[in-house]
Amino acid sequence: MLRMDGDGTLEEYLSVSCPNLTDQESFEKQLAELSRIYIEEKDFTPGKTSAFALFQVGQTTSYVKATVDASLRFQHIPEDDDKTHTGVFGIEYDNDLISELIADCVGFTFPVYTKGS
Repeated sequence: MLRMDGDGTLEEYLSVSCPNLTDQESFEKQLAELSRIYIEEKDFTPGKTSAFALFQVGQTTSYVKATVDASLRFQHIPEDDDKTHTGVFGIEYDNDLISELIADCVGFTFPVYTKGS
């Protein structure tokens, strides 16, 4: 779901990361790189149960459109500290239904890798 930024403005899109946009070849290394980006670059402190949720873009956009006739659009928006950063547009503020439909499309979850794991 979209949130209000610290300055009171509404987010324009939902932020997601695309593992295939890392320089890593294997999926395991892509997830390790995403973990590194979030922990070292974005100063994210993962909890014991923190995980990445994986969904397919095409399946998700089709499912949402068929269910609520809303069009999601994924756009790569690289950031200085995260070249995997992508925006999901077409989500209305405070629309829990679209958030739930996206969650329905999650095929797998993977733990956030931390040092020593």
